Amino acid sequence: MANNALLEKLLAGNTVLGFANMYPASGIIEGAAKDFDFAWIDSQHGEHDYRTVLAACQACSGVNVAALVRVPGQEPALLGIYADLAPLGMMIPMVNTAEEAQCVVDALYFPPQGSRSFGGRRIIDLYGRDMPTEFHMIVVAQIETLKAVENADAIINTDGIDMLFFGPDDMRICMGLPMNTPILENDQLRDAAQRMGAAARQAGKFAGTVAFDPQHQQFFLEAGYQAIVVAGDIACLRTMAAKSLEDVKQVVAGITPTEREFKFPQSYYG
Repeated sequence: MANNALLEKLLAGNTVLGFANMYPASGIIEGAAKDFDFAWIDSQHGEHDYRTVLAACQACSGVNVAALVRVPGQEPALLGIYADLAPLGMMIPMVNTAEEAQCVVDALYFPPQGSRSFGGRRIIDLYGRDMPTEFHMIVVAQIETLKAVENADAIINTDGIDMLFFGPDDMRICMGLPMNTPILENDQLRDAAQRMGAAARQAGKFAGTVAFDPQHQQFFLEAGYQAIVVAGDIACLRTMAAKSLEDVKQVVAGITPTEREFKFPQSYYG
């Protein structure tokens, strides 16, 4: 459907790369995310609220980066007001069943498919009053529990759900694993990720996740994932700040800094 560059890239078979934005500063998107395909604007676990998500979406428009907003929950009124900010995609956390997926679709689609109310200011300003038939927002169901993995086929086959997004941190908690357990080193985690990718491929839809190191990125690409968050504000800030501090400590101690292997964080939380 027209007016969604991110969806067009996915439909063309391209891999799209994202930057996670947790801090409510639109300059981060303008300064660090402008070369990515999308910015993952996090109002669930990040520090964003409605107004800062609006500013982030406007910043995305300014630098031609797709806005993918993760909302705090599944309440229909909440989904409606964030959808009216005109992100190119919206991610809904903790979707565990096809019934929950259908409720999400009902809240995000206009009649006759859903029950969303028309009248959002920004989205009409951008796309006009024919927006319900001219603009398609990518709807992403986040898969974060063992129950959701079991129901992945039914969730992605719900008409109106476009993408499954594998949430590795909550999945580790559900499996009773240490938080930094690498996916490639745990059969249960790896199998869950592969099952999700297979479900999306079989439905002719898309799968996404977070992967900050090349080995995990390669794994997910081979598993059929097309959308991967590969960097983020806190992870980049924390990693580079720690490296700079260690380097200057060596200078102060009279030691020439040595080349060290760059350590990728396990999570976009840094």
